[in-house]
Amino acid sequence: MESVKPKPKSNPVLIAGFGWIAAGIVMIYTGYLIYLDRITSSNFREDIAFGLLLMIIGVLILALRSKINKIVEEKTAEANLKKQQLKS
Repeated sequence: MESVKPKPKSNPVLIAGFGWIAAGIVMIYTGYLIYLDRITSSNFREDIAFGLLLMIIGVLILALRSKINKIVEEKTAEANLKKQQLKS
């Protein structure tokens, strides 16, 4: 018989980091497309700056992922302990 391996849990912090990076890329690309259409109300420099800020936030989330996971695990353990104490 083959052993069934459990599926790895998706890591929400990892997904969030890539989400912020993707948001930054979309912001820069959208700003570039608007710039190409020569829409006068658009400010391409601000779009680039905001897109880069989003990407930096995503990179920081990915870089600090292990620390964020530890904090989340500790808070979850505390919450579970409080729930068990309330039940008994």
